[in-house]
Amino acid sequence: SLRCVSVVRAGRAALDGVDFQVRRGECVAVLGPNGAGKSTLLRLLALIDPPTSGTVAWDGLGVCEDRLAARRRIATVAQDPYLFTGSAVDNVTEGLRYRGVPREEAQRKAREALAACGATTIADRRATELSGGESRRVAIARAIVTGPDLLLLDEPLAHVDEKTTGDLLALFASFPPRGTAVVV
Repeated sequence: SLRCVSVVRAGRAALDGVDFQVRRGECVAVLGPNGAGKSTLLRLLALIDPPTSGTVAWDGLGVCEDRLAARRRIATVAQDPYLFTGSAVDNVTEGLRYRGVPREEAQRKAREALAACGATTIADRRATELSGGESRRVAIARAIVTGPDLLLLDEPLAHVDEKTTGDLLALFASFPPRGTAVVV
C-alpha cells in the first residue's frame, strides 16, 4: 500500500499525495495518459524506487523494516523486457535456479510458464532472435514462474498480437489461484 506518497523528479511532481492499495487476489489496472505517473507508481510498488515523501508498506509493515524480504516476493515486467542473452527457456529458469530448484524441475516449470504465455515454439530460441512481442511473453513467463505474491506489469500487452493479447488477459485474470495481486 502507498499512503500519501509523493515523488518529485527534476523539480516536478511525478506523483503527488497518492493513496493506493492492492489486496491479495486482486487484479488492478492503472490507466492514464503518458506522463501520468503509472510507471512511477509501479516502481514504488516494486520497491525499486523510494518515495520523496509518504509511506510504502508491505503486509502492513513499512518496507524499511525488511525491504529485501518483501522484494523477493514481487515480480515485475518493465515496459522494456530485459532478457539475458541465453535462450527463452534459460531466461525463465533463472529465478528458479537462484531459489535452488533443481535443473530438470526448473526446465519443466519454465516450459509450462512459456506455454501459459503462448511461447512454446520459441523456448529454445536465443533472446537476441526474439521479436518485441516474443520478448514480452518470455519476460511475463519469467515473472510468473516463481509464483510471486505481487505481479507488476508495465504495459504488458505492448507489441503483442491480438490472439496473444486475449490469452495473456485471461492468464492475468486467473493468475494464480493462491492469491497473488496483479497490477497492470
